[in-house]
Amino acid sequence: MSPSWRDTYVLESDDSPAALNAVADDASQSGSRRASAIFRLFANHVHPGQSATETHDVLGSPAWMRAAKISAIGAFSGYAPVDFAPGNSQFIIHLFPDEQGRSDWCI
Repeated sequence: MSPSWRDTYVLESDDSPAALNAVADDASQSGSRRASAIFRLFANHVHPGQSATETHDVLGSPAWMRAAKISAIGAFSGYAPVDFAPGNSQFIIHLFPDEQGRSDWCI
């Protein structure tokens, strides 16, 4: 069995989605603190197989998402803890990208 995002226990959190979204949306917080909240939000509250409605119930309408760069993964080489099953779509979310679209934090 291959590793999954649930294997990353350093991201375990008892914080509610609302609390994590509040930190993630707070522009007065550092980028790393905001990114940490987003990673913990995904690790603890967004799960493979969730519907768009279920995911929206967790994420709401986050301000941080409006600034993110979202790209479909069409081809990839190397290892990634992602299920590339036929018929599924994979995306990468670049958090707080710079002017060139690069980011230190990607989901």
